[in-house]
Amino acid sequence: MESQENTAATSQPRQEVNANMPVRILYQVCREYGGLAGATGVKNVSRGLAESAATLGWRSAVVLPYYGFLTGRVRKLEKVADLEVSLLDKTEIVKVWLHRLNGVEIYLLESAYVSDKKAVYTYTRESIHLPGRVHVDNEEIDLTLQKGALELGKVLGAPDIFHAHDAHTALLSVLAREYPQYVDFYAKTQFILTLHNLGLEWHQEIVGLQKGQALTELPIRVLKKGIITGDTINPLILAAHYSHITTVSPEFADEIFDEQNSLTLGYVGNYYQEHGIKVTGIYNGIAFASMDPRKPNPPDFPLAYDPTDQRNHIRMLYRDMLICLSQETEMEGNVEKYGYLVQDPDMILCAVKSRILYEKGIDYLCDALNIVFQRHAHVAVAVMGDGEQTLEYKLIALSKNPLFFGRFVYWRGYNAKLIYPLLAGSDLFIMPSVYEPCGFADLYAQTYGCLPIVHYTGGLKKVVDKVNGFTFQPLDVRCLSKAILSALRILKADPQRIYAMRKNAFQYVQEQFDWLVIFKKYYQPFYEECLNKG
Repeated sequence: MESQENTAATSQPRQEVNANMPVRILYQVCREYGGLAGATGVKNVSRGLAESAATLGWRSAVVLPYYGFLTGRVRKLEKVADLEVSLLDKTEIVKVWLHRLNGVEIYLLESAYVSDKKAVYTYTRESIHLPGRVHVDNEEIDLTLQKGALELGKVLGAPDIFHAHDAHTALLSVLAREYPQYVDFYAKTQFILTLHNLGLEWHQEIVGLQKGQALTELPIRVLKKGIITGDTINPLILAAHYSHITTVSPEFADEIFDEQNSLTLGYVGNYYQEHGIKVTGIYNGIAFASMDPRKPNPPDFPLAYDPTDQRNHIRMLYRDMLICLSQETEMEGNVEKYGYLVQDPDMILCAVKSRILYEKGIDYLCDALNIVFQRHAHVAVAVMGDGEQTLEYKLIALSKNPLFFGRFVYWRGYNAKLIYPLLAGSDLFIMPSVYEPCGFADLYAQTYGCLPIVHYTGGLKKVVDKVNGFTFQPLDVRCLSKAILSALRILKADPQRIYAMRKNAFQYVQEQFDWLVIFKKYYQPFYEECLNKG
């Protein structure tokens, strides 16, 4: 089951808008939005961008599928329009509903393709389908969303910026520039595509020119622009001819063009390089004001504390809370628990909150923990997440290993009540990602005084070794276990150094990675540059 993690609002006061400046209009099109529909970091970016833009006086809107799991979750909906969307030689009636949230207009597109979906991208364990498998009609979901967004734009008015996220919405710009009914209407609109995940399974390729033409109604000559080899159409390739391309960190923008990553990323970077396609890397942020641990947020975060304060008694209370939760036999929601934690005054607690996937380095983590637990008697690890069954079973197997009894717990699934105790009560946060375009979890951990241990890759390169966290490379079991053991030693032997690192980490996130800072410093100038280029 994919998590529907609530991404907090920016909670920033609305800024004064210069009366002489035109009000800019930003529409985003995506499959996720924080607090409503989430599975990956896309949810954080779409909401952070939307609310920052609204705070700074932009008209900010988001176009999102009206998934079945949203029924009853969103209230006070306003009916906007019934749109006619053609797909596979038939016309689909798409109902549009408006939900307003923190100054953002959220347009939910209701269609037959999404009305029964219990998760964003894959089937849940409650489904009759195999859990974790992609929806068989993902292509229809994506095309209905993109065509619907363009039709909705004709109702609402053309925006200055249409910002699409990942391959699921990459064809938006192609449709706008190649469909005769949109060419003139969107002539002044600039299209931006952000690459969040370039793993092969996220390319949303369409196999076959004939199928591609039936789905998109685009000419064969256009579709051929999206082919690297054979007759497989890659939306990320095709969209690059029509969009300004960004990704979620400057480091990942560089790694896209690194020859060593060609196979892993499906040769997208090779194609971009050969065709002179520029990729702009922009870090993304967090809604710091609403996550600030110095302010209580009942009921899940009732006790506030200052991570830069050497006193840690409040954090110890959250640790006690986490230990108690690990000993409960049942939890609310669809969460299964394996293993447990016991009280140990000398315990150093490590947290892992992740999708349980190969790309997140979970395979390496499991093998490294076997080494760490043999060499350190007072380390404990708490893991939360779900994903690939084989990796879930590997974590479950650890919980049944006598070496791990009382020192390891795995919550299979997601429960929001665990987030605060997990971050506030842990000393270290482990992220052994194979690749990580941006990285949000490291920022969350640093905000709560939990120092990250990260594979030095992509967006995780913003962690500076032994300054605001710990880094290691290359990614292998030996280096990962060595990094964890080294961090454990420093934590035990040099508390003043750890205090300084926590202080650095907290201030770094607060000053550099609040969404409003990110939008003002990077996104707003980038949007204006795109508009000026035309």
